[in-house]
Amino acid sequence: DVDLEAAGRLYRALARAISGRIVRSCHDCSDGGVAVALAESCLGGRLGVKADLGGLPGRWLESADRHPARALFSESGGRFVVSVRREDRERFEETLTGLPIRWVGETTAERSLVVALSGVGAVRVGLDDIERAFKTPIA
Repeated sequence: DVDLEAAGRLYRALARAISGRIVRSCHDCSDGGVAVALAESCLGGRLGVKADLGGLPGRWLESADRHPARALFSESGGRFVVSVRREDRERFEETLTGLPIRWVGETTAERSLVVALSGVGAVRVGLDDIERAFKTPIA
């Protein structure tokens, strides 16, 4: 469930961070969830990502062992994947003080998406495979 008042605070703070050039990239998690947002962000930046989603809040974690797809593909509103330079991390945290943010990983030069759930590998896929899947129609 989305708390509209809290979402509004998040959107305004995120807009300030973007306007202040703190945020390097931003992608919502609505169409396909966080896994798709990460994959599309990899394609957009031509960079890899190594992430662990185990620290994210929500009910999906209770059943993540049985249903990891919930953690990866849940299409809940009010969530974003953003990238921030290391030197801008403190400014980003200050800009979003009091709002629910989690650091889940980092970009890598390795052209792949690697996602774990509380340390257990869930996804490992190369950017070429992501791009091929993204551009190929479903049969």
